[in-house]
Amino acid sequence: MRSLLSVIVAVVSSLIVVVGWKPILGIEQYYADIEITALGAKDPASMGSEVWVHGQNWPNGVTIENFLKEAAPPEGWEMRGFAAMSYQNQPASIGWRGWVGPEATLIFTRHDWSGEMRLTINGTTRSYDLFHAGGAGPELIIPLKQVPAVFRTSLTSLPRTLLPAALLAILSLLIYSALRAGREPIMR
Repeated sequence: MRSLLSVIVAVVSSLIVVVGWKPILGIEQYYADIEITALGAKDPASMGSEVWVHGQNWPNGVTIENFLKEAAPPEGWEMRGFAAMSYQNQPASIGWRGWVGPEATLIFTRHDWSGEMRLTINGTTRSYDLFHAGGAGPELIIPLKQVPAVFRTSLTSLPRTLLPAALLAILSLLIYSALRAGREPIMR
């Protein structure tokens, strides 16, 4: 009975370590399916319906230029310095799909020319009025870490996770068996 319990503990511990090491170390990635729609609507006090967005802490190689190229934006979106922006031919949507790190964020500029937009991330949709009277206001920062856990790589890569977990469990059992038998462990 004791050895069965030891086997179960070794297997469960191995699975926890293999599945959990990415989130514990903060290197887990998330799949994000993003759509941003500049609605063309605005607060009555706004001087425009602009939507400005840029990303921060995205994986290496993903820049706003990549975002625009991969999103293949329709008329109504363009590059402006460090950001993608829409101010004409609205409503206009831009979409992107890919893996992002745990610190990735979308940052929306708020000022007196800003309008309304709709943001959809992995099927969850929210609308925002970006208008801020009197010039630049606090940015709207959307952390992509809020993406539902179903899309986390450590969970979606379960088949790739099971092999290392099984090997770790077997190694744990071999070491445990060697110690129980009074011999030195195989590995030092």
